[in-house]
Amino acid sequence: MRVFSALLVIGVVAEEDENSMLQAQKVSHARTTTAAAPSMYKVGCSQIGAYGAFDAQECCGVGYELISSEGGCEAALREAKGQADVLEVVNQLGNAQDGDDLEAGEHDPMEFDWDSVVPGCFLEAKGRRRGVFVRFNNQVPAQNKQLIGRKTLCKRVPEYKVGCSQTGTYGAFNARECCGVGYELISSEVRCQAALSEAKGQADVLAVVNQLGNVQDGDDLEAGEHVPMNFDWDSVVPGCFLEAKGRRRGVFVRFNTQVPVQNKQLIGRKTLCKRVPYYLGQYKGKTAMGDETEPTCQNNGSPVRTRASCEEFAQNVFGQVMQVAHLPNYPEGCSDRRNHPSYGGVWWNTATGGDWNQHKGFKGEVALVCAA
Repeated sequence: MRVFSALLVIGVVAEEDENSMLQAQKVSHARTTTAAAPSMYKVGCSQIGAYGAFDAQECCGVGYELISSEGGCEAALREAKGQADVLEVVNQLGNAQDGDDLEAGEHDPMEFDWDSVVPGCFLEAKGRRRGVFVRFNNQVPAQNKQLIGRKTLCKRVPEYKVGCSQTGTYGAFNARECCGVGYELISSEVRCQAALSEAKGQADVLAVVNQLGNVQDGDDLEAGEHVPMNFDWDSVVPGCFLEAKGRRRGVFVRFNTQVPVQNKQLIGRKTLCKRVPYYLGQYKGKTAMGDETEPTCQNNGSPVRTRASCEEFAQNVFGQVMQVAHLPNYPEGCSDRRNHPSYGGVWWNTATGGDWNQHKGFKGEVALVCAA
Protein backbone atom coordinates (compact mmCIF):
# COMPACT_ATOMS: atom_id res chain seq x y z
CA MET A 1 0.00 0.00 0.00
CA ARG A 2 1.25 3.46 -0.82
CA VAL A 3 2.42 5.69 1.99
CA PHE A 4 2.65 9.39 1.22
CA SER A 5 4.15 12.32 3.10
CA ALA A 6 1.60 14.85 4.29
CA LEU A 7 0.80 17.51 1.70
CA LEU A 8 -1.28 20.66 2.06
CA VAL A 9 -2.13 22.40 -1.19
CA ILE A 10 -3.26 25.97 -0.59
CA GLY A 11 -5.21 28.10 -3.04
CA VAL A 12 -7.42 27.42 -6.00
CA VAL A 13 -6.25 25.29 -8.90
CA ALA A 14 -7.85 24.47 -12.24
CA GLU A 15 -7.94 20.95 -13.70
CA GLU A 16 -7.96 20.86 -17.48
CA ASP A 17 -9.92 17.61 -17.87
CA GLU A 18 -12.61 18.33 -15.29
CA ASN A 19 -12.94 22.11 -15.58
CA SER A 20 -13.48 22.21 -11.81
CA MET A 21 -12.00 24.15 -8.94
CA LEU A 22 -10.15 22.14 -6.27
CA GLN A 23 -9.08 23.37 -2.87
CA ALA A 24 -7.27 21.34 -0.23
CA GLN A 25 -7.76 21.85 3.47
CA LYS A 26 -7.11 20.13 6.79
CA VAL A 27 -9.93 18.69 8.88
CA SER A 28 -10.20 17.12 12.35
CA HIS A 29 -9.93 13.48 13.48
CA ALA A 30 -12.70 11.10 14.50
CA ARG A 31 -12.15 7.61 15.88
CA THR A 32 -14.32 4.62 15.02
CA THR A 33 -14.19 0.87 15.46
CA THR A 34 -15.33 -2.20 13.59
CA ALA A 35 -16.16 -5.80 14.43
CA ALA A 36 -13.79 -8.63 13.60
CA ALA A 37 -14.53 -10.90 10.66
CA PRO A 38 -16.18 -14.21 11.65
CA SER A 39 -13.61 -16.76 10.46
CA MET A 40 -9.82 -16.82 10.58
CA TYR A 41 -9.39 -18.24 7.06
CA LYS A 42 -11.29 -18.01 3.80
CA VAL A 43 -10.99 -19.12 0.18
CA GLY A 44 -10.27 -16.15 -2.04
CA CYS A 45 -10.36 -15.80 -5.80
CA SER A 46 -9.15 -18.05 -8.58
CA GLN A 47 -5.82 -16.65 -9.75
CA ILE A 48 -6.24 -15.61 -13.38
CA GLY A 49 -4.82 -12.96 -15.71
CA ALA A 50 -1.29 -11.58 -15.58
CA TYR A 51 0.53 -11.62 -12.26
CA GLY A 52 1.23 -7.89 -12.55
CA ALA A 53 -2.53 -7.20 -12.55
CA PHE A 54 -3.28 -9.43 -9.55
CA ASP A 55 -4.92 -7.47 -6.69
CA ALA A 56 -4.48 -9.25 -3.36
CA GLN A 57 -7.03 -7.08 -1.53
CA GLU A 58 -9.68 -7.68 -4.15
CA CYS A 59 -8.87 -11.41 -4.24
CA CYS A 60 -9.00 -12.01 -0.49
CA GLY A 61 -11.73 -9.47 0.34
CA VAL A 62 -12.21 -6.98 3.12
CA GLY A 63 -10.31 -7.79 6.30
CA TYR A 64 -8.28 -10.64 4.78
CA GLU A 65 -4.77 -10.92 3.33
CA LEU A 66 -2.48 -13.39 1.61
CA ILE A 67 -0.70 -15.96 3.80
CA SER A 68 2.97 -15.06 3.46
CA SER A 69 4.82 -17.94 5.18
CA GLU A 70 4.85 -21.71 5.00
CA GLY A 71 4.24 -21.86 8.76
CA GLY A 72 1.13 -19.72 8.29
CA CYS A 73 0.02 -22.02 5.48
CA GLU A 74 0.45 -25.08 7.71
CA ALA A 75 -1.69 -23.40 10.38
CA ALA A 76 -4.35 -22.69 7.74
CA LEU A 77 -4.32 -26.35 6.71
CA ARG A 78 -4.83 -27.54 10.29
CA GLU A 79 -7.69 -25.16 11.04
CA ALA A 80 -9.47 -24.72 7.71
CA LYS A 81 -9.11 -28.07 5.89
CA GLY A 82 -12.70 -29.02 6.74
CA GLN A 83 -14.17 -25.49 6.52
CA ALA A 84 -17.25 -25.06 4.32
CA ASP A 85 -15.68 -22.92 1.59
CA VAL A 86 -12.62 -25.22 1.46
CA LEU A 87 -14.90 -28.27 1.16
CA GLU A 88 -16.69 -26.55 -1.69
CA VAL A 89 -13.39 -26.39 -3.56
CA VAL A 90 -12.72 -30.05 -2.71
CA ASN A 91 -16.10 -30.99 -4.16
CA GLN A 92 -15.46 -28.85 -7.22
CA LEU A 93 -11.89 -29.97 -7.96
CA GLY A 94 -11.47 -33.29 -6.16
CA ASN A 95 -13.02 -36.68 -6.74
CA ALA A 96 -15.96 -36.70 -4.34
CA GLN A 97 -17.24 -40.06 -5.58
CA ASP A 98 -14.48 -42.37 -4.37
CA GLY A 99 -15.12 -42.44 -0.63
CA ASP A 100 -12.18 -40.22 0.29
CA ASP A 101 -12.35 -37.99 3.33
CA LEU A 102 -13.70 -34.74 1.96
CA GLU A 103 -11.09 -32.43 3.41
CA ALA A 104 -8.16 -30.60 1.89
CA GLY A 105 -5.06 -32.72 2.35
CA GLU A 106 -1.46 -32.14 3.34
CA HIS A 107 1.10 -32.52 0.57
CA ASP A 108 4.74 -33.41 1.28
CA PRO A 109 6.47 -31.14 0.58
CA MET A 110 3.98 -28.34 1.04
CA GLU A 111 6.17 -25.72 -0.62
CA PHE A 112 7.43 -25.51 -4.20
CA ASP A 113 8.52 -22.91 -6.77
CA TRP A 114 5.74 -22.18 -9.28
CA ASP A 115 6.23 -19.41 -11.83
CA SER A 116 2.50 -19.10 -12.58
CA VAL A 117 0.98 -18.99 -9.07
CA VAL A 118 0.80 -16.01 -6.70
CA PRO A 119 3.35 -16.33 -3.86
CA GLY A 120 1.60 -17.68 -0.76
CA CYS A 121 -0.94 -20.30 0.25
CA PHE A 122 -3.38 -21.87 -2.22
CA LEU A 123 -5.45 -24.97 -3.03
CA GLU A 124 -4.29 -27.37 -5.73
CA ALA A 125 -5.93 -30.44 -7.27
CA LYS A 126 -3.44 -33.06 -8.42
CA GLY A 127 -2.74 -36.76 -8.68
CA ARG A 128 -4.55 -39.75 -10.18
CA ARG A 129 -7.53 -39.38 -7.84
CA ARG A 130 -7.51 -35.57 -8.02
CA GLY A 131 -6.93 -34.97 -4.35
CA VAL A 132 -7.05 -31.33 -3.23
CA PHE A 133 -4.03 -30.12 -1.27
CA VAL A 134 -3.01 -26.96 0.56
CA ARG A 135 0.28 -25.81 -1.00
CA PHE A 136 2.68 -22.88 -0.59
CA ASN A 137 4.46 -21.08 -3.43
CA ASN A 138 7.88 -19.52 -2.82
CA GLN A 139 8.44 -17.99 -6.25
CA VAL A 140 7.49 -14.52 -7.50
CA PRO A 141 6.28 -14.76 -11.13
CA ALA A 142 7.24 -12.30 -13.84
CA GLN A 143 4.81 -9.38 -14.13
CA ASN A 144 3.45 -10.56 -17.50
CA LYS A 145 3.19 -14.23 -16.50
CA GLN A 146 -0.30 -15.66 -16.90
CA LEU A 147 -1.66 -17.23 -13.70
CA ILE A 148 -3.16 -20.72 -13.94
CA GLY A 149 -6.32 -20.44 -11.86
CA ARG A 150 -5.31 -21.80 -8.46
CA LYS A 151 -7.67 -21.00 -5.58
CA THR A 152 -6.14 -18.58 -3.05
CA LEU A 153 -6.27 -19.28 0.68
CA CYS A 154 -6.39 -16.11 2.78
CA LYS A 155 -6.12 -15.22 6.46
CA ARG A 156 -8.01 -12.62 8.46
CA VAL A 157 -6.01 -9.48 9.11
CA PRO A 158 -5.37 -9.32 12.88
CA GLU A 159 -7.62 -6.83 14.66
CA TYR A 160 -4.74 -6.02 17.00
CA LYS A 161 -0.98 -5.99 16.66
CA VAL A 162 2.11 -5.20 18.71
CA GLY A 163 3.68 -1.98 17.51
CA CYS A 164 7.06 -0.45 18.29
CA SER A 165 8.98 -0.09 21.52
CA GLN A 166 8.44 3.47 22.73
CA THR A 167 11.86 5.16 22.70
CA GLY A 168 13.18 8.68 22.24
CA THR A 169 11.25 11.76 23.34
CA TYR A 170 7.47 11.90 23.41
CA GLY A 171 7.49 14.90 21.06
CA ALA A 172 9.27 12.85 18.39
CA PHE A 173 7.00 9.81 18.75
CA ASN A 174 5.20 8.96 15.47
CA ALA A 175 2.07 6.89 16.13
CA ARG A 176 1.49 5.93 12.48
CA GLU A 177 5.07 4.77 12.07
CA CYS A 178 4.91 2.88 15.37
CA CYS A 179 1.68 1.01 14.61
CA GLY A 180 2.25 0.57 10.88
CA VAL A 181 0.01 0.98 7.85
CA GLY A 182 -3.65 0.33 8.60
CA TYR A 183 -3.30 0.42 12.41
CA GLU A 184 -3.67 3.11 15.08
CA LEU A 185 -3.20 3.67 18.81
CA ILE A 186 -5.93 2.39 21.14
CA SER A 187 -7.47 5.50 22.62
CA SER A 188 -9.67 4.29 25.50
CA GLU A 189 -9.46 1.88 28.43
CA VAL A 190 -12.57 0.06 27.19
CA ARG A 191 -10.87 -0.66 23.86
CA CYS A 192 -7.73 -1.69 25.71
CA GLN A 193 -9.83 -4.23 27.66
CA ALA A 194 -11.17 -5.55 24.35
CA ALA A 195 -7.62 -5.86 23.02
CA LEU A 196 -6.63 -7.85 26.11
CA SER A 197 -9.58 -10.24 25.66
CA GLU A 198 -8.89 -10.94 21.99
CA ALA A 199 -5.11 -10.60 21.63
CA LYS A 200 -3.63 -11.89 24.91
CA GLY A 201 -2.70 -15.21 23.29
CA GLN A 202 -1.87 -13.82 19.84
CA ALA A 203 1.51 -14.75 18.35
CA ASP A 204 3.12 -11.30 18.43
CA VAL A 205 1.86 -10.73 22.00
CA LEU A 206 3.27 -14.10 23.04
CA ALA A 207 6.60 -13.11 21.51
CA VAL A 208 6.69 -10.15 23.93
CA VAL A 209 5.71 -12.43 26.82
CA ASN A 210 8.58 -14.76 25.93
CA GLN A 211 10.94 -11.80 25.62
CA LEU A 212 9.95 -9.95 28.80
CA GLY A 213 8.20 -12.52 31.00
CA ASN A 214 9.52 -15.44 33.00
CA VAL A 215 8.91 -18.45 30.75
CA GLN A 216 10.64 -20.90 33.10
CA ASP A 217 8.07 -20.97 35.90
CA GLY A 218 5.20 -22.84 34.27
CA ASP A 219 2.92 -19.82 34.00
CA ASP A 220 0.32 -19.66 31.26
CA LEU A 221 2.09 -17.84 28.44
CA GLU A 222 -0.46 -15.12 27.83
CA ALA A 223 -0.51 -11.44 28.57
CA GLY A 224 -2.31 -10.91 31.86
CA GLU A 225 -4.88 -8.46 33.22
CA HIS A 226 -3.59 -5.99 35.80
CA VAL A 227 -5.94 -4.38 38.35
CA PRO A 228 -6.20 -1.50 37.84
CA MET A 229 -5.47 -1.49 34.12
CA ASN A 230 -5.10 2.28 33.94
CA PHE A 231 -2.50 4.52 35.54
CA ASP A 232 -0.78 7.88 34.98
CA TRP A 233 2.68 7.41 33.51
CA ASP A 234 4.66 10.48 32.47
CA SER A 235 7.08 8.48 30.31
CA VAL A 236 4.69 6.25 28.29
CA VAL A 237 2.64 7.21 25.23
CA PRO A 238 -1.08 7.64 26.09
CA GLY A 239 -2.95 4.46 25.16
CA CYS A 240 -2.63 0.70 25.40
CA PHE A 241 0.71 -1.04 25.91
CA LEU A 242 2.45 -4.14 27.30
CA GLU A 243 4.36 -3.94 30.58
CA ALA A 244 6.53 -6.48 32.40
CA LYS A 245 6.44 -6.09 36.17
CA GLY A 246 6.41 -7.93 39.48
CA ARG A 247 8.66 -10.52 41.13
CA ARG A 248 7.91 -13.12 38.46
CA ARG A 249 8.00 -10.56 35.62
CA GLY A 250 4.49 -11.15 34.40
CA VAL A 251 3.51 -9.28 31.23
CA PHE A 252 0.33 -7.20 31.51
CA VAL A 253 -1.81 -5.10 29.18
CA ARG A 254 -1.99 -1.59 30.68
CA PHE A 255 -3.53 1.75 29.73
CA ASN A 256 -1.85 5.13 30.21
CA THR A 257 -4.09 8.15 30.80
CA GLN A 258 -1.36 10.81 31.04
CA VAL A 259 0.14 12.90 28.22
CA PRO A 260 3.91 13.31 28.75
CA VAL A 261 5.67 16.61 28.15
CA GLN A 262 7.23 16.94 24.71
CA ASN A 263 10.84 16.44 25.80
CA LYS A 264 10.13 13.51 28.13
CA GLN A 265 12.17 10.38 27.37
CA LEU A 266 10.00 7.32 26.80
CA ILE A 267 10.93 4.12 28.64
CA GLY A 268 10.58 1.44 25.96
CA ARG A 269 7.12 -0.01 26.56
CA LYS A 270 5.66 -2.11 23.73
CA THR A 271 2.68 -0.43 22.04
CA LEU A 272 -0.56 -2.34 21.37
CA CYS A 273 -2.41 -1.12 18.25
CA LYS A 274 -5.82 -1.64 16.61
CA ARG A 275 -6.75 -2.03 12.96
CA VAL A 276 -8.23 1.01 11.20
CA PRO A 277 -11.71 -0.02 9.99
CA TYR A 278 -11.47 1.21 6.39
CA TYR A 279 -10.47 -0.17 2.99
CA LEU A 280 -10.39 0.89 -0.65
CA GLY A 281 -12.87 -0.34 -3.22
CA GLN A 282 -11.88 -1.22 -6.78
CA TYR A 283 -10.21 1.55 -8.79
CA LYS A 284 -12.13 2.72 -11.86
CA GLY A 285 -11.24 5.10 -14.69
CA LYS A 286 -13.53 7.29 -16.80
CA THR A 287 -12.76 8.23 -20.38
CA ALA A 288 -14.56 10.86 -22.42
CA MET A 289 -17.91 9.40 -23.56
CA GLY A 290 -16.81 6.06 -22.06
CA ASP A 291 -19.21 3.51 -20.54
CA GLU A 292 -17.01 2.44 -17.60
CA THR A 293 -19.03 1.51 -14.53
CA GLU A 294 -18.81 3.75 -11.48
CA PRO A 295 -16.68 2.70 -8.48
CA THR A 296 -18.39 0.78 -5.67
CA CYS A 297 -17.59 -0.90 -2.35
CA GLN A 298 -17.07 -4.66 -2.67
CA ASN A 299 -17.62 -7.38 -0.06
CA ASN A 300 -20.70 -5.83 1.56
CA GLY A 301 -18.85 -2.67 2.58
CA SER A 302 -20.41 0.78 2.46
CA PRO A 303 -18.94 4.15 1.42
CA VAL A 304 -17.50 6.29 4.21
CA ARG A 305 -20.19 8.88 4.92
CA THR A 306 -18.49 11.50 7.09
CA ARG A 307 -15.78 14.01 6.30
CA ALA A 308 -14.04 13.32 9.62
CA SER A 309 -13.82 9.59 8.89
CA CYS A 310 -12.39 10.36 5.45
CA GLU A 311 -9.69 12.49 7.03
CA GLU A 312 -8.96 9.71 9.52
CA PHE A 313 -8.44 7.27 6.66
CA ALA A 314 -6.16 9.70 4.79
CA GLN A 315 -3.93 10.26 7.79
CA ASN A 316 -3.83 6.81 9.41
CA VAL A 317 -3.62 4.68 6.27
CA PHE A 318 -1.82 6.87 3.71
CA GLY A 319 -0.21 9.50 5.96
CA GLN A 320 -1.83 12.28 3.91
CA VAL A 321 -3.75 15.45 4.54
CA MET A 322 -7.19 15.00 3.00
CA GLN A 323 -8.13 17.41 0.21
CA VAL A 324 -11.58 18.85 -0.48
CA ALA A 325 -13.33 19.54 -3.79
CA HIS A 326 -16.77 20.20 -5.30
CA LEU A 327 -16.97 17.97 -8.39
CA PRO A 328 -20.41 17.24 -9.92
CA ASN A 329 -20.73 13.80 -11.57
CA TYR A 330 -17.62 12.59 -9.69
CA PRO A 331 -18.00 10.04 -6.85
CA GLU A 332 -19.42 11.88 -3.87
CA GLY A 333 -17.91 11.66 -0.41
CA CYS A 334 -14.56 9.99 0.25
CA SER A 335 -12.35 8.53 -2.48
CA ASP A 336 -8.71 7.96 -3.44
CA ARG A 337 -7.33 8.98 -6.81
CA ARG A 338 -4.19 7.49 -8.35
CA ASN A 339 -2.15 7.86 -11.55
CA HIS A 340 -2.68 11.61 -11.86
CA PRO A 341 0.34 13.97 -11.96
CA SER A 342 -1.25 16.70 -9.83
CA TYR A 343 -4.40 15.54 -8.08
CA GLY A 344 -3.60 12.13 -6.65
CA GLY A 345 -4.53 11.27 -3.07
CA VAL A 346 -7.57 11.14 -0.80
CA TRP A 347 -10.39 13.59 -1.55
CA TRP A 348 -13.68 14.57 0.06
CA ASN A 349 -16.17 15.60 -2.62
CA THR A 350 -18.93 17.90 -1.36
CA ALA A 351 -21.04 17.59 -4.51
CA THR A 352 -24.04 15.24 -4.30
CA GLY A 353 -26.63 13.83 -6.67
CA GLY A 354 -24.44 13.77 -9.78
CA ASP A 355 -24.43 11.20 -12.58
CA TRP A 356 -21.23 9.25 -13.23
CA ASN A 357 -22.33 8.56 -16.80
CA GLN A 358 -22.45 12.32 -17.48
CA HIS A 359 -18.84 12.88 -16.47
CA LYS A 360 -16.64 14.10 -19.34
CA GLY A 361 -13.75 11.90 -18.26
CA PHE A 362 -10.60 12.43 -16.21
CA LYS A 363 -7.02 11.27 -15.90
CA GLY A 364 -6.12 8.41 -13.59
CA GLU A 365 -8.43 6.17 -11.58
CA VAL A 366 -10.61 6.59 -8.50
CA ALA A 367 -11.67 4.17 -5.72
CA LEU A 368 -14.20 4.71 -2.96
CA VAL A 369 -13.02 4.65 0.63
CA CYS A 370 -15.25 2.06 2.32
CA ALA A 371 -16.17 1.04 5.85
CA ALA A 372 -15.86 -2.66 6.64
